[in-house]
Amino acid sequence: AEGTLPGSLAFATIDQCTAVITQLLGQSGLPALAACAKFEQGLDKADGIAERMMGECGKALQEQEQVTAVKDDFSETTDHRPSTDFRAAMLGKFGSPPKMFEGSVGDWTSGISKWAEVLAVHSSPENGLDRLEQKFALDHYIRDMLLEPGCVHVCLKYGSVLQMLFLGYVDEHRTQTTPRSVAQRHLRHMSFAAFFRFCVDFAIFPQLCSFDELWAAYSSADCVE
Repeated sequence: AEGTLPGSLAFATIDQCTAVITQLLGQSGLPALAACAKFEQGLDKADGIAERMMGECGKALQEQEQVTAVKDDFSETTDHRPSTDFRAAMLGKFGSPPKMFEGSVGDWTSGISKWAEVLAVHSSPENGLDRLEQKFALDHYIRDMLLEPGCVHVCLKYGSVLQMLFLGYVDEHRTQTTPRSVAQRHLRHMSFAAFFRFCVDFAIFPQLCSFDELWAAYSSADCVE
């Protein structure tokens, strides 16, 4: 748009898009009922996707509340110093410096002790719970992106194509037992090897992203039936 800064992107909000669509539907020659029927196509499916994902978020939130309650039980004065057995095991495994080490034995021993202290701090229950909270926030940030109208529209518009691609590369079957049913379901699953094969076949790797980015995308993939 004219007047915008170089490199900036002009965008419209959801409310603005809704207002434009409403005006277009009002000015069209279609009867009101026909226009509404045309506009509401697929909205029930989109609503079902959103409801199922919100249900999964609710379950995860309950689990996170339990984690937070456990975290609150820890005292701020928790001793993070490594235990005597842990320090002895570290010194027993790395007690002798290699020949390439130019410092003294005392310097090497001091470094091993500091390393043991760092490991003890990062292995503490509080830090473990902090990492769980960060993962929880990241997972729900991704879920929020999947609930964006654009993502839902792509799923509804090209769902059949994506389903055929998935069936073409699926290489595993997994068994799922729902809490409300004793019966087991056999679900198709695409391993990372099959996903990587798909990315190579469609020139996604290495033209568009690296191996690490592919693994991150596969690990954070989320699907709710």
